[in-house]
Amino acid sequence: MKKPLLLISLTCALPLFAAQKIEPKKTPKAPPTECCELVYPSCRFDVTCGWDVYFTAEGLWWIAKENGLVYAQSGSSGPNVTTEAVPPDPSSFNFKGNLQRVEPSWDWGFRIGLGYNFCYDEWDAKATWTDYRTSEKKTSTGVLLNLWGHSDVASSNNASTIKADWDLKYDTFDLELGRGFGAGRCFCLRPFLGIRAAWTDQTFQTFADVILPEDTQSQGPLSLDLKATSDFSGAGFRFGLDGRFDFCWDVSLFGLASYSLLYGSFDTDFKESTTGLTVQDLVIASSEDSFHMGLSSLQLALGLQWNRSYCCDRYRFGVHLAWEQNMWFQLNQMNHFQGALSTGNVYQENGNLSLQGISFGARFDF
Repeated sequence: MKKPLLLISLTCALPLFAAQKIEPKKTPKAPPTECCELVYPSCRFDVTCGWDVYFTAEGLWWIAKENGLVYAQSGSSGPNVTTEAVPPDPSSFNFKGNLQRVEPSWDWGFRIGLGYNFCYDEWDAKATWTDYRTSEKKTSTGVLLNLWGHSDVASSNNASTIKADWDLKYDTFDLELGRGFGAGRCFCLRPFLGIRAAWTDQTFQTFADVILPEDTQSQGPLSLDLKATSDFSGAGFRFGLDGRFDFCWDVSLFGLASYSLLYGSFDTDFKESTTGLTVQDLVIASSEDSFHMGLSSLQLALGLQWNRSYCCDRYRFGVHLAWEQNMWFQLNQMNHFQGALSTGNVYQENGNLSLQGISFGARFDF
């Protein structure tokens, strides 16, 4: 009787054991992270109990270089020399010499900026205005081939004296938003994005004393006065990256790289007048041209800076010295005629402008 009772007990107990599920051990969940938690620590310059505002001022000692500023060719054979002779006859060339161009010199400019450090996520914003002016004059004498001005008198593209004058006015306004984060114990990176507006005015003038053919020299001297412009105004996006590597004694090596894409308007006027041969300031060519086009610019800088806090981190002051390079692609859109004006052979420049030199200044946080 005992065995049947044991089997009946086990049969009744099996459903009870089957009903009890063995649950796996649960791993405790990590506390939820807040959406505004800083993943990368900020490495910007801050002050304690201040207004979170900073001001920058820089002096610019730059030199400008641009394509398309060639105005004459020396070594011309003159208006009365033909080239029908067969080489190696010495009179078989039209010209044999050097191109004459305007070579700008160093000039001063300035840059000022105003920035603000936001509390949210350690972002910062900055507005910057850059102003630069330069001009250069050059005079060449001899038997010169005039590459810009062309009179209506036959065989009068040669000049005894040519004066060239180039003038540049350069202004940019930048507004950027960025955030600096530590990429190591001593390395700081700050990507930024913003907008750039630019206004550039270029004027290129030449004055030439024309060498007339022998059959017209008795009528008196002849001069040509030419003026070409290439003015641009536009705006677009700008993005880039700042970098800083900190050394001892509050000294840092810093760099900047940015690229801008702009769209704007060009005004490229051309005017040529003549004086002599019984006329005074007679306009013989005038062309006005306005169009829209996109262009780009590249900015690079590398230098050293020194920064230090004062009054228990209430204020911060720093100075810097750097070499800067600015490239503006296809900024020179001046047009002029090639050869006789009656042929209507117009050529438009498509040159780049390069601004490079030393930038030095100071920054004050308060």
